[in-house]
Amino acid sequence: MEAGKRELTGRYSLIQGFYWMNYSVLSGFVSVYMLDHGLNNAQIGAMIAVAGAAAALLQPVTAAYADRRDAPPLTRILGALLAVFLVFAAALNLLYHRSALMVVPVYCACLMLLQVMTPLVHSVGMETLNRGDALRFSFARGMGSLLYAVVTYLMGWLLPRTGTRLIPAAMFALYAALLALVCTYPLRPRPQDYASSARKGDGARFLARYPSYRWVLVGVAGLFLSHGIFNSFCYQIVLSKGGGEQEMGTALALACVFELPVMFGFDRLKRYFSPRTMMGVTGIFFFLKAVGTYISPNIPLFYVTQVFQICAWGLIAVCSVEYVNQEMRPEDVVKGQAWFTTMNTLGVILGSLLGGVLLDNFGVPGMIALSIAASAAGAVVLILALRKG
Repeated sequence: MEAGKRELTGRYSLIQGFYWMNYSVLSGFVSVYMLDHGLNNAQIGAMIAVAGAAAALLQPVTAAYADRRDAPPLTRILGALLAVFLVFAAALNLLYHRSALMVVPVYCACLMLLQVMTPLVHSVGMETLNRGDALRFSFARGMGSLLYAVVTYLMGWLLPRTGTRLIPAAMFALYAALLALVCTYPLRPRPQDYASSARKGDGARFLARYPSYRWVLVGVAGLFLSHGIFNSFCYQIVLSKGGGEQEMGTALALACVFELPVMFGFDRLKRYFSPRTMMGVTGIFFFLKAVGTYISPNIPLFYVTQVFQICAWGLIAVCSVEYVNQEMRPEDVVKGQAWFTTMNTLGVILGSLLGGVLLDNFGVPGMIALSIAASAAGAVVLILALRKG
């Protein structure tokens, strides 16, 4: 290793790990928590959509602020958001089993902050690399999925025994640990030449500079709509196949385990395939996972369907970051990550709203049919955009 170059994979892996453990608790079990507080499927979908809409508005704003020459370090911005989150998590613990009118806005704010933080967590890793330190991003992201799988399985096993009070308690403990990790992460200050180039970056013209990226975003929005339906209503899907909380935890844990080979092996994989090629492959696997979910009649076959996660979310989670980092100017990388995450958020919004309504009126098959259509359309648009670009 070069003199002065620090190896930060271990420390960044902890940040990714605790972030995705929190994602598991907060987002993965939202239906379980809200059904326990008396909401129906459409109301749960509306709440997730409101959180997503607010996050979609804030993500580009936060990214533009983070790219300013006078902005504080990314770790400080992320730490401030985490501190606000801890206040809401503490409030959720105090409001447990109180009126839904009090609980829903607080949980909604937590979901919003969770999504706003996603591009910042990824950008901390990219800026670490761009500022001269050593870091294996795909390994760190793989550790995030591994710990997501562990926590999801444990939550699925514990919830039938402890009740949903475990959810806000786990959120507070895990985010307190994440805040400590972020505040002590040694991110180097930006060099002066980065600040000078950042002054030329104009957020209003960002998409105009990357015309093919606009269509890439449209395509991934379709994929994320399909993915959002699965994440938001996984509990209801599992119930329809004869399972419960424990089976849902097992299914989500399996999905994360199947992601690991691609994430841990991504450094080798990218020697043979470009990020563009891998992005196109993800579209096909999102579609296959939606079809597999539709046709699986029981829990064992639903477990088997999770194998498609390996080149669906497992691949897009790492190759999208590499794609943005390669295709865009250094001053646009944070904005590029934020726009990608915004499309994820948009997919969650549409998936939550439409999925909740379809679930209440047509059941799980009608909801998954939308997932199949969205993933098929998204895959076609994404592949065409990547070929054109």
